[in-house]
Amino acid sequence: MEDGAVLNALHFKVENPEGIILYFHGNAGNLDRWGGIVSPLTQYGYDVFVMDFRGYGKSTGERTKEKMLNDAEEIYTYLSKKWPEKKITLYGRSMGSSFASHLAGNRAPAQLILESPFYSVGDVGRRAGWIYPMNGILKFNFNNYESLKTATCPITIIHGIEDEIVPHDSGFKLYQSLDTAKARFVAVKNGQHNDLSDFDEYWEVMEELLR
Repeated sequence: MEDGAVLNALHFKVENPEGIILYFHGNAGNLDRWGGIVSPLTQYGYDVFVMDFRGYGKSTGERTKEKMLNDAEEIYTYLSKKWPEKKITLYGRSMGSSFASHLAGNRAPAQLILESPFYSVGDVGRRAGWIYPMNGILKFNFNNYESLKTATCPITIIHGIEDEIVPHDSGFKLYQSLDTAKARFVAVKNGQHNDLSDFDEYWEVMEELLR
C-alpha cells in the first residue's frame, strides 16, 4: 500500500474462470482459517481472492477506517486491471460486509453478496447488547446502509435467523433500506452466525448466483 503497509492475500485459481469473487472475511481469525472457508466457492468456476486486513495474519500497517477502506479500493483496482467489472463479484461476510458494501457503492461490480451483514456497527451493537467500547476494527463506525445508497448492482443478503452475533433483524433492516427491486433477502431458518454453509439453502443461493 502507499503508506508502506503490506497486505497478505490468497488467490485461488481455476481453469477458464467465469469471473472472480473478491471476498472480505469476518472479524475472527486470518487466512489460515478463511482460506479453507472460501476455497469451495471455486466449484462454480470462479477465481476467489481473499485478503487479510491490516493487523490480521501477516498483513501489516496502521489501522484506521480510512486506510482500510482505501485498501479495499486498491485491491479492487488491482483486480480490475485483469478483470472487467462485470466479471467481479463482491462478497462480504459479517464485518467484511463493510468493505464489500463500500466498493459496491463506489464501483460497478457484477453483483454483491452479503453474508450476515449489519445495518451499521452501532445498530448491531445495540441489538446484540455489545459492551462498549469495542476493540479492533469494530470500533470504527461502519455504516453499510450509507455505503449502499449509491450501489447500482444486484444485492443478495443471506442471514441466519438465530444469529446471536449480528442479529437477523439488523441484516433485514439493511435490506429494507435498499431498492428492493434490485435486492434479495434470504433468511436461513435455524442458521447462526458461523454455520450458514452447513445449510442447503446457502448452497442453493450460491448455485443460483454463481453457476
